[in-house]
Amino acid sequence: MKLIETGKPKKGSPGSAEKLVLLGLTKQVNDGDVNTPKPGVIGGLQNRARWNAWNALKGMDKKDAMEEYVKQVGIQAAKYQFEARGHATFGVSK
Repeated sequence: MKLIETGKPKKGSPGSAEKLVLLGLTKQVNDGDVNTPKPGVIGGLQNRARWNAWNALKGMDKKDAMEEYVKQVGIQAAKYQFEARGHATFGVSK
C-alpha cells in the first residue's frame, strides 16, 4: 500500500473506484466482515462508498483478501507505473 500511497505514478493515477477496492480489501483483512451500520446520506457519500466497498467483500476470508490485495496493488502499480521515491520504477515500460 505504501507504494500506492506515497509512490509517484508516471502514467495517470488510480481513480476512486480503484482506491476503494484497496480500501475495502484493507478493511476486510484488518477487521473481517463489516461490523458497522451503513452510513446514511448525512454521514457523507464518501463514507457510504467506503462502507459499500468493504461490504462487497463480506464473507471473504483474511487469506483471500490479502492475496487479492497484493494482486490489485500489482495491477495498479503496473498500470500507472508507480515509482517509489528513491527506488526503481514498478510497471511495464514502453
